[in-house]
Amino acid sequence: SDMALNAVASANISASKVSLDRTPPELASFSLSLNSSMLSLTFNEPVNVSSAVPSGLKLLSLSNESVALADPATVAVTADPFSIVVLFSLSPADSNSLKAIPDLAVSISSSRLYFDSFVADVDGNEVESVRAGNFMEAARYRADKISPSVVDVSLNLDDPTLIITFDEVVDAAKVNVTQITLLHPDDATGISLDGTLQSGINTTHSIKLAKKVTDAIKLSTIAQNINSVSADFAAGSVSD
Repeated sequence: SDMALNAVASANISASKVSLDRTPPELASFSLSLNSSMLSLTFNEPVNVSSAVPSGLKLLSLSNESVALADPATVAVTADPFSIVVLFSLSPADSNSLKAIPDLAVSISSSRLYFDSFVADVDGNEVESVRAGNFMEAARYRADKISPSVVDVSLNLDDPTLIITFDEVVDAAKVNVTQITLLHPDDATGISLDGTLQSGINTTHSIKLAKKVTDAIKLSTIAQNINSVSADFAAGSVSD
C-alpha cells in the first residue's frame, strides 16, 4: 500500500532486466566420518550435485601431507539434484588412503580440507577455492570404530612367510604375531606363530616365520595339504 494505505493495483509486468547470479558458492563447513566412510559438505547456497567431482578435494595432515580423494568409486550420494549439503561416500581405497597416515583424519584438528574447484552452483559458478595455507578444519568428526577383518591368508613354506590381507589398512605395530595360530582340519591344536612382521601401515602384511614355527609346520598335517590352512586370530591380536 501507499502512504495513504491504498492497496497496490494488481498487475502482470515483465521484468525489464534480469541479472544472473555470478557469485561463486562457498563451503560453509564439513564433517568427516571414517566410521561410515562419509564426507558431508555444507555450502552457503544450493549447488549442482551432479557437477561435484571429489578428486578436487584434498585433506591435509598435521605434518602437511596431502591426500586427494582420487578413486572414481568415491561418489556423491545426495538424492536431491540441487542441495546445500553434498554427501560423498568414500570408497575403501580413499578411506584407506586417509587411515594410512597416522596424523591425518584422527580428530577434528587433524581433518583439514582444501581444494581449487570441485563443484558449481545452479548457475554454473565454480565454488570459491580454499588453499592449503588457509585450510578448513572439520566442524564434526567421527573415528573409525569398526574392527578390521581378515580377508585372506597365504602360507609360503619355500620362503617361510605368512601373508595376511585385511579389509582395511592395519598398522603392523598393532599386530601381535604370537596371538595368531595356524590351524588345519585334521589338527585341532594348531601351531602358535612367532616371527618378524614387516613394519608399515598396509592392507597386506608379511610375517617372516621363525625356524621353530617352520619346523613345526613341516612335521604337522598342515604341510601335507597347505591349501586347507586357516589362521585363528585371538581377541586383541589385531587392531587398526
